[in-house]
Amino acid sequence: KYQGNHQLEQNLGDIKEATIGDVKCTKDADETSTETKYYCIAGGNSPGKHLVSMETNSGEFAQSTVKFNYVLQVQHVSPLQGSVMGGTEVTITGSGFGTDKDLLNIEFGEFECKVMLFWPALYFLRRPP
Repeated sequence: KYQGNHQLEQNLGDIKEATIGDVKCTKDADETSTETKYYCIAGGNSPGKHLVSMETNSGEFAQSTVKFNYVLQVQHVSPLQGSVMGGTEVTITGSGFGTDKDLLNIEFGEFECKVMLFWPALYFLRRPP
């Protein structure tokens, strides 16, 4: 999961709450929702496409066929080279990586790396020797 600020506009009326996957979408205080539009800020979620669902003020539920896509982006990798024997510490920066290191699978070629330390947009990993 990652903390996003993607705006979602859904043409459905009388929405009490919207969720993307299993994460609540926070109502956007800067936009005025109408009977035909609901504005919200997408919460953090894992990369990939997630179904959008809504609950109306009258307690009815609806699930959209529309999927919201959380994008994983790598912006920088450092260093750009290391030993063929492994053990090089690598820093990857970007967005959409998530916050649960148990869900991460980072590989260089056929070698899986161990995540040593991470924040939502910065990861330190080591390729095993």
